[in-house]
Amino acid sequence: MPRLKLRSRIRQLLIAMLFFAGASGGAVLSAELPKIHPAESALEAFRQAGTPVSMSFVQTLSDSSGQILERQEGRLEILPPNRFLWRYQSPYEAEFGSNGVLVWHWDQDLAQITVRDATKVVKGTPLALLLELKTELPITVDDDGWLSWAPEDGDAQFASLRLRMAENGPAELVLKDFLNQITELTFSNVQRPDSSVDPRFPAVGPEVLVVDERAEP
Repeated sequence: MPRLKLRSRIRQLLIAMLFFAGASGGAVLSAELPKIHPAESALEAFRQAGTPVSMSFVQTLSDSSGQILERQEGRLEILPPNRFLWRYQSPYEAEFGSNGVLVWHWDQDLAQITVRDATKVVKGTPLALLLELKTELPITVDDDGWLSWAPEDGDAQFASLRLRMAENGPAELVLKDFLNQITELTFSNVQRPDSSVDPRFPAVGPEVLVVDERAEP
């Protein structure tokens, strides 16, 4: 169980980083896309709206046989251009956030916060692949209308990624890793409120360990 939970937390980081790319503009993903398909237009409109967006999500992790290994629920808040809060609320709490300067992972169970520089990306995450590649990451529109990405970099930590857009934002995201495990996220209650949560670095006491990884190469 602890090992599964560790894998789950790593997966949380990958998913959060991916949406951080979307929150900060996602230029590599969409800058050169001709707007010829409604799914592409919906993704571009979502990123360029420039207003806060809030949504609930359910995330499941399944093995290669389709058996569900874990189910989590939470809430995502995005404040363009570069701030977000990705909160897991059940079955345990964790928070990924960015105030535009820092990216942090607050693990309440471990009483630990890991801090990274928002202008630098953890190598090997989807965000690193999307922003650091010199050539564009290939994007296709599948026959069913989903957008899909297949990384070319051998250091990638996911094998494929598919996203279904609705009129008001993302509806479903499916990530497949190299162990043939599937992470599925279903989004609901997508809103653009007049005001939203203001991502601030968590105010914690001395009992919480802060791990600062900004100085790492």
